[in-house]
Amino acid sequence: MDKRSERLISIILYISIIFTFVLSITFSSNNKVILGILSSILIVSTSIRLSILYINKKYRYLGKFLLMSDLAVIYWLMLIDRSGVSVLYILVILIDAILFYSTRFSLFIIFMAYLSFCFNNILTIDLLENYRYLFFSIFIASGLFAFISSILYLTKYQIIQRQKVILAMHEVEEKTIKLEAAYSKLKEHSEALEEMTLLQERNRIAREIHDTVGHTLTTVLIEMEAGKRLLMKDEKPRAIEKIDLAQDQVRKGLNDIRRSVRMLKNGGQILEFLPSLKLLISDTIKHAEVEIDYEIKVETPLPKEIEKTIYNALMEGLTNGIKHGNSKKFNFTLFNHGDELVFSLEDYGVGCKNIIPGFGLTVMKEQIENLKGIFFIGPSEKGGCILSIKLPIERLDNFDKNINS
Repeated sequence: MDKRSERLISIILYISIIFTFVLSITFSSNNKVILGILSSILIVSTSIRLSILYINKKYRYLGKFLLMSDLAVIYWLMLIDRSGVSVLYILVILIDAILFYSTRFSLFIIFMAYLSFCFNNILTIDLLENYRYLFFSIFIASGLFAFISSILYLTKYQIIQRQKVILAMHEVEEKTIKLEAAYSKLKEHSEALEEMTLLQERNRIAREIHDTVGHTLTTVLIEMEAGKRLLMKDEKPRAIEKIDLAQDQVRKGLNDIRRSVRMLKNGGQILEFLPSLKLLISDTIKHAEVEIDYEIKVETPLPKEIEKTIYNALMEGLTNGIKHGNSKKFNFTLFNHGDELVFSLEDYGVGCKNIIPGFGLTVMKEQIENLKGIFFIGPSEKGGCILSIKLPIERLDNFDKNINS
């Protein structure tokens, strides 16, 4: 029972017992002193229960003892008080027992109070002359006790149900507040995730365009320089051939950019993985006039993210080797080693002792680390530069689930 209901019941009990005290003193013609003392005992006992024992639940068992003691006092009052007003004290006891204690104990108090009333009637009525009145009064008392007890139990039930409703409303309010807080946090996380996704997408688009355009412009530059040298040597037919090749490479670069945009839009790729690697190598050999020895032994299919990472790494490595390393020869290997995919691209250029990673290498390194891989770039034993990558390979089904989650 909540504190508010207990305070209200306490007030009702105080008013009831004081009202009964006043009535019993007023209407009693004799024994007013004894009636006053006994009534005062009931008031003190009720005050102790309401103000001390009921506040601290571990002392509530003492209230049961006081209630049973009060029944004895009330029985004594009914014997002394010929006005019959003292019977109202029974109502006070019933309210106290039913509303503050368990059903089992309150039924015991009701039964004892009823017996006290019946014994009082038996002792105060001449059985030989008024036995019919005795039976009638006991019968009426049974109905009154049952009616009053039912009203009190119904009141207690309504109070308990009201308390449950209030608690449920409080729980709903608390859950609503928690849900609002959770929704607010979820919204913040969603906005942060959306911003991070957009940033990753921008980086991915920038990387795709950077790799495609960078590689194309590098090969075109080489073709044009070769054509320029041939013109200076009056080898016009061969110079025109180089310029035509450069022109073709520009067209191919535009197509590659369009292909990258379509791939980014649709989330797929135009060629299969291995054919796209071989096409990249053959185009580089043709237009950049370099030699590329390669060996590819890969168990397909691979996860799409890894395929794109390997393709972009090869394109970036070749472009950097030609542009910055002035390399005319490359050695490329790609193979499975246990649960790892091993990538190695070695050039024979001027070397790379003091590397300052640009946009392409930085993005490549971040992407490989996101895939739990190992990235290395540094001088090779033969004086050039080597780009080495190791990527863990899971089963394709598991990898795709991880990427999607």
